[in-house]
Amino acid sequence: MSMTERGKFEVYVKKLQGICDEHNLVYGFKKNAYPITLTIRATSDMSGQMSLLADDESNNHISRDAKLIFSYKDGTLDICITDGKFRVNDALFNKLKNLFIKMHYLWLQYFHREIIDNDALPKEDLPVIKDEDGGDIVSEVFDEIKDDIDRLEEFEDGEDEDDGDYPYDDSEDESGSADPDDEAG
Repeated sequence: MSMTERGKFEVYVKKLQGICDEHNLVYGFKKNAYPITLTIRATSDMSGQMSLLADDESNNHISRDAKLIFSYKDGTLDICITDGKFRVNDALFNKLKNLFIKMHYLWLQYFHREIIDNDALPKEDLPVIKDEDGGDIVSEVFDEIKDDIDRLEEFEDGEDEDDGDYPYDDSEDESGSADPDDEAG
């Protein structure tokens, strides 16, 4: 049984929470507005902040009000630091960035699935990407491959079962070999 988008999303939230707890960070995942963002900041507990400052090996330093903000805007990953210094080692930065990318993707999948499965929007109100001439890009591509899709559906339904066009003979003799000449003798 495969895990749903929601289940996978929850796994990544737990991973993010664990990383934040380990490094005295807190996060906010804003998913109810565009763009979706992940904001990371230091906890208000300055004793935790001092341990970050004392850790010379990790080279971490985060100003009290600094925020690291990940977002996707117009299809591009945007990373922004606001209100001071937000210095963390590469490993931690990459973990945070990759978790945001995965969470963002899974949230979009989950959201889309909920909209479609629950008929939350009438079909005519679903967004459509238009080309320069105002045509629906997906419909135009669909029209171009419709015949191929119809042939595939016919094949899957068994209507195209044995028309002699197969390049191999799938019949087997009693020994289980497709061709008696192939048997080792």
